[in-house]
Amino acid sequence: MNRPGRHPPVVEALYLNPMPIQVTCPNCLKRFKVSDKFAGKTGPCPNCEKPIKIPDKGEEIVIHAPDDSGPKDSKGRPVLKPLKRRETRISRPVLLSSISGAILVLFVAVAIRLTGQTPPTALLAVSSLALAPPIIMVSYWALLSDEIEGFGWRELVVRALICSVVFAGLWALYAYLPRYLADRHSMAEITGLELAVYVPLMIAIGAATATIVMELEATQGMLLYLFYFAITFLLAWVSGVPMARPFADPTTLPEEIRATPDVGGSEGEGTPPPKVPKLLQ
Repeated sequence: MNRPGRHPPVVEALYLNPMPIQVTCPNCLKRFKVSDKFAGKTGPCPNCEKPIKIPDKGEEIVIHAPDDSGPKDSKGRPVLKPLKRRETRISRPVLLSSISGAILVLFVAVAIRLTGQTPPTALLAVSSLALAPPIIMVSYWALLSDEIEGFGWRELVVRALICSVVFAGLWALYAYLPRYLADRHSMAEITGLELAVYVPLMIAIGAATATIVMELEATQGMLLYLFYFAITFLLAWVSGVPMARPFADPTTLPEEIRATPDVGGSEGEGTPPPKVPKLLQ
């Protein structure tokens, strides 16, 4: 039993004894230390006087100081410096160069369209591959979260080149696969229904590639590929490339193609029967 005028043993321990246990009052959030011989006991908080329980020694969270066993100079200071995070972000020169390059490429696309001739296949293949790395790198910098450290320049370039080969290959599949599946002789003969099948397939493969290679979230990978797809599709359309029948100039299509309905519809007089895909013959 406590004598009059004296505090409970736990409270006396706050001031009179060694205090190795760190305690935080859950009511007033006051922090103090008590002797380890009162571990597990209950007493009033010296600040708010509400009962608190002193944690056991095993429940105490100990934060150890960093290991200072590395090499030191003559004054006892560590020789090794901590590694600093290297930020890989889009800088103003890179941003200005990207904008200037985009304007130049758009000017070239308009100039090609004014010639009235369809760009050769070789030029389209080289353009789809050459445009991919800068588009991928700028998109990666724009989508990268501030909490995540980006790739270094060398690793970023290698990963961007891998994605570029896949992205350009998807356009090659779009251009040549319909020739074998639906007996199309050019992209201008691709119908709207076929376009609705090929484009989602391209987006799925491109987004998966960007997500895996660039180590992004699934949504970020899809946005990265959509950025590339939209830019290259727009440039091809501006330069006069017939990407599909809905986007092609009807006057440039063969007579038998113009007489065939794009999607669905009934066959009228003089309309040739629809072509049967090679796989179904």
